[in-house]
Amino acid sequence: MSAAERTATTTVRDRSVRYRDEGTGTPVVLLPAVAATGIPALVTWGDRDPGLPHSHLAAARTALRGARTQLFPDTGHMPQVERAEELVELVTDFWAGAGRG
Repeated sequence: MSAAERTATTTVRDRSVRYRDEGTGTPVVLLPAVAATGIPALVTWGDRDPGLPHSHLAAARTALRGARTQLFPDTGHMPQVERAEELVELVTDFWAGAGRG
């Protein structure tokens, strides 16, 4: 399987994003894997995402205790394009505060 095919295997099942490990091809449930790192997380979502409903944001918020979340109104699957300026401000603010406990 090519790297592109491995990357393209991302799916949503039971509100758990899964991907395949680049090295082994083993399916990994993303939220617990990210939570286990202890790294500060920022999760953004569009309220009009046609493929991943914004209700999935609640699962991310629950699994990633302490994560900062942002639901963008009138936004589809690509907040980084549709709300670029707002996202830059959000990420900049997140990075500035990520080192603070």
